[in-house]
Amino acid sequence: MITYNLKSIKKILKKYHDHFLQLLVWGQNLLFIMLAAYLMPIEIFGIFSFNYVIAGVLAVFLKLGLDSVYTYFVNRLDFKTTIFVCLLIFSINLLLVSLVITFLKVFHISIFILALFIALDEIYYSIKRVDGDAKEFLLIRNSLIFLRILAIFFFHQNEIEIIYLLTFSLIPSVLFYSLKMVNRF
Repeated sequence: MITYNLKSIKKILKKYHDHFLQLLVWGQNLLFIMLAAYLMPIEIFGIFSFNYVIAGVLAVFLKLGLDSVYTYFVNRLDFKTTIFVCLLIFSINLLLVSLVITFLKVFHISIFILALFIALDEIYYSIKRVDGDAKEFLLIRNSLIFLRILAIFFFHQNEIEIIYLLTFSLIPSVLFYSLKMVNRF
């Protein structure tokens, strides 16, 4: 009876491994925000929170459903054509958002760069999820978020330091998966 339960638990853990890793990502992000709130003065944390939300909204506009576009087209077209369509849409989105930000001059360029890396990170996660290899991606993401949590103890003097910290923690995974996409061609 006990071995049956252990086998079923192992089966569930194997089946939903990616979901548990994604929950860990969310938990670590929550811990990061809580530590930022604890370590930073309230005014600076408020500015950081506002900037982070703006970066998140910009990331949504930048990716503009490209994760769903990839999922839809990858089964109907070949990989190269699908990536070409996604790159074309992403480039147009990037150009339009860049023009709007340039003319409005509302936020710091670091917020836009953070939004760009958030969007790319989410698109690469979608690609890895469709390929059935999200485990590797989530393990790298969890490691980088853990390093971000450790780094916040040293870099929390102002909101721009935290934005840079978030951006720098996304750069390794975005570069790694950009190289992997190039190698797939």
